Amino acid sequence: MVPQQSVDSERLLALARMERVGGQDGVILRGGSGRDVLASTLRERGARVGYVDAYRRIRPHLDAGPVLAQWRAGKIDIVLVNSVESLQNLAEMLGSAGKSLLMATPLLVVSERLVAVARRLGFEQPPLVADAATDVAVLDALLSWRGHQEVHE
Repeated sequence: MVPQQSVDSERLLALARMERVGGQDGVILRGGSGRDVLASTLRERGARVGYVDAYRRIRPHLDAGPVLAQWRAGKIDIVLVNSVESLQNLAEMLGSAGKSLLMATPLLVVSERLVAVARRLGFEQPPLVADAATDVAVLDALLSWRGHQEVHE
């Protein structure tokens, strides 16, 4: 059971099979935090839902110097981000030295929620949004963007 358009909590909850879950047990694997919309909605529908913290979400250490050098050399054309947390972490890891480069670079995201975050962070152009958070949809969006760039070069 996988949503056809996008793989997020809202699309999963919209599936007909997820409407009648009263009395059923479920577990959500997560990284110690995140949105509660899936569990809370399933509980409202009568399911018993628990969590298993299966991984940790931490901001990795980054020596931004080499990345910024690549950026300044014109070797970074687009940034792909899959989560709000990864976008926020990237902005923080690049620091003030990399902020202008990041904000001026096209951004490809996998959800409308990320569009609002990008706007708050100060991106100069609206992000491109993949049709879904799947590898195929992200690749399609990236190839479409690249084709558009080649037409205008």
